[in-house]
Amino acid sequence: MDVTSDFGPGRHVHPIQARKALEELSQSRPARILSVGDDSVELEIDGLASIFECAAAPRLASLVNSGRCALSDGTRTFGLLGSFGVLVVLASDEGTTISCQPFIDPNIVIIDDGAAIFSPTDGGSWHLFGVTPRSS
Repeated sequence: MDVTSDFGPGRHVHPIQARKALEELSQSRPARILSVGDDSVELEIDGLASIFECAAAPRLASLVNSGRCALSDGTRTFGLLGSFGVLVVLASDEGTTISCQPFIDPNIVIIDDGAAIFSPTDGGSWHLFGVTPRSS
């Protein structure tokens, strides 16, 4: 599948978009992942629930259901809504625990068909998903 022309909010994450979002992670907003649909994700941000389009929702659902999301307490899973429409979800590697302040290297992202998928960190990865608010 060629995704090179399918970048933007709610679609695939371009490597430059990923790098910029990870560089500005301190400006991101905490987002509680409430549910994941076939092409969407419901996020709670600042106490308000909203639905976002997400082309990679099946990959996000698989990650959330894996139990590896480092900021999950079993009932809530958290991500960070970064700049440029990038949802960042921290997940541990199988059988490891991520430190409280995981290392961020915004220049390293794993690419699949031209799209940024994740950026490795100590004991896990920052997984990247393009999201955009769903219009009513």
